[in-house]
Amino acid sequence: MLDKIFFNVAFSLLCGIFIIFTLSFSGFIFGVNISPFYSIAGILACFIIFNYRLHFEKIKYKNIFLFNLALILLFFAAYFFSINFIDTSYDGPAYHQPAAILMANGYNPIFDNVFEVSKNVIHVNARRLMWIECYPKFSEIFAGNIFSLTQNIEAGKIINYLSILITFCYSFYVLSKKEFFKEKKIAGVFSFLLVYNPVVLCQISTYYNDCLVYLYFLMGALSVIDFYTDKEDKKLPLLIFVMSSTILANIKLGGVLCFLCLIFSAPFFIKNIKKLKSFSAGIFTVIILFLISGINPYFTNIKQHNNPLYPLIGKEKIDIMSASRPKSFENRSVFYKFFISTFSKADNIIQKDDREPVLKIPFTIHKGEIGHFYAPDVRISGFGVFFSGIFLLSLIMLCSLRYKSKENKRLFYLIFFMFGLPLLLNPESWWARYIPYLWGLIVFINAGYFINSDLKYKKYFVFISVSIMFINSLLVHFDVISRGI
Repeated sequence: MLDKIFFNVAFSLLCGIFIIFTLSFSGFIFGVNISPFYSIAGILACFIIFNYRLHFEKIKYKNIFLFNLALILLFFAAYFFSINFIDTSYDGPAYHQPAAILMANGYNPIFDNVFEVSKNVIHVNARRLMWIECYPKFSEIFAGNIFSLTQNIEAGKIINYLSILITFCYSFYVLSKKEFFKEKKIAGVFSFLLVYNPVVLCQISTYYNDCLVYLYFLMGALSVIDFYTDKEDKKLPLLIFVMSSTILANIKLGGVLCFLCLIFSAPFFIKNIKKLKSFSAGIFTVIILFLISGINPYFTNIKQHNNPLYPLIGKEKIDIMSASRPKSFENRSVFYKFFISTFSKADNIIQKDDREPVLKIPFTIHKGEIGHFYAPDVRISGFGVFFSGIFLLSLIMLCSLRYKSKENKRLFYLIFFMFGLPLLLNPESWWARYIPYLWGLIVFINAGYFINSDLKYKKYFVFISVSIMFINSLLVHFDVISRGI
């Protein structure tokens, strides 16, 4: 029963967020501005769906009241953290927050010129306005709705906390299935570890949106797993796939890559023709919603720059990476940069710095390493001080993994394919913020090794690995807290 309650929490919250986003981009198409009504409608829809699901599960009325009270408290906790922990990053106040403020004050990204609108609302540097105009805007649209309701720009970060809650609850539901863990506490440990990602921790109190890419990619992947393992061909996993994938493709340009990897991965592994047809219908729905919700920036970029992925790709692209990487990474292969970044001391080195990455022995901590995780975009060893050792342990597990059945083997091949494909296709896979799903892949490798190992000493090996991952994230978390967040 607990796993179903968690599912209902995740499903209801995701529906509420998706409704706010759908009302917003639909309004833009018809020339209607963002309104506080959208946020109120989303919150009401969330609770209506939640109560309907509880009634459908035949939960007692006394328990329904308690579950509603718990959900309200979670809302207030998310709101409290979002308004009291200030975004001290560069990108947040530079263009993410101004984008939200502009949309809350009448800016329509489909029809309006942001350079003209900003003159009457807020002064923003022209270069930053270009990022506002040309980048996807899911998190900014959501934040704009929350700002229009609360008049507090920091409140927009509530999306981070709610998305973590949704992902944790849905992870718990999926990992509680018989294909994974029989014991709920084990499912809870791995679900927590999935969201206790160092990249998420570094960005949770900022408007940086790489954490959202990870969370909604993870939701999409979990919905595929849920759909794949569901014997009854239920439609709810498919609905979660549609909502999370549509949001994923509208978070940032890198989210499009993850979105494409999801929709191309699953059909290769779904053998049931009926389920394959259902999933194909889901993919078609996502593509239609993506084309509608992504009018800005994808179609407006085509109209203005003849390139849907401007300014990052094409003849007129703007190079934002050269200045952001160490000098020694220039003209180096992806594998070289990934190796150096993973097996070096944690640092935040850019091109103009005199420093270069320094290799270290795995599972060691060097002086000054911990202090770098106050930044939301740590470049070298961005997954934490113990990640090089964790990575090696996961490779050992992967190489010695033996599956109990063909069906179990196919399931984990699906997981590796979904998480591994965006890693292989990403040209900047050395930087943790651009490959946050690597953390999720390693958690699933640990899970697969635990599930398919009968010998106790192998499960102790997983326990040690999971404990190190937790300590690694905890050290990052302490560093983040030290900056007053």
